Amino acid sequence: FFFQAEDGIRDYKVTGVQTCALPIFLEKDLAKFKIGSAREGLITAYKSAKRIGDISFVTYDCGSGLGSDELRKLVSDTPAPVTGAVTVLSSLENGKIVLIVAADEKARATGVKAGLLAKVASAKLGGGGGGKDDFASGGGPNAMALKDRSEEHTSELQSPCNLVCRLLLEKK
Repeated sequence: FFFQAEDGIRDYKVTGVQTCALPIFLEKDLAKFKIGSAREGLITAYKSAKRIGDISFVTYDCGSGLGSDELRKLVSDTPAPVTGAVTVLSSLENGKIVLIVAADEKARATGVKAGLLAKVASAKLGGGGGGKDDFASGGGPNAMALKDRSEEHTSELQSPCNLVCRLLLEKK
């Protein structure tokens, strides 16, 4: 294997600390694996959705390495199997939390606005966000905002997705 380093092509046998990128074919395989794994996790999350009144609140933290485009495609390609769903996906990319919020027609009829949820959650994460009532994105660099609330909530609520869930509960 040859890897592309910042200063040119390097053989894997070269000693010393080097910054190198994965070969392109490995990057593509890794991206497919991350998306496939996230899709499986989202399907499992749909099965354990939290009910808040008439709304099924689905949250899934996709780990790291997926950007807003991948999360947007994931939630679009893997629709919720129930009506009244609010789906929130998060990922850590380049040191920042990325959020995607989707609300189906029944959830919007109850007053849920994906854009507002993304905006408020992103502000708490030190960033910005927003979008339409049905679909929104956002995020921010302050992952510590989640840990700052650890005394108020159980550890299962310490994720970017569940920050949006708490905001929705506070709204009710």
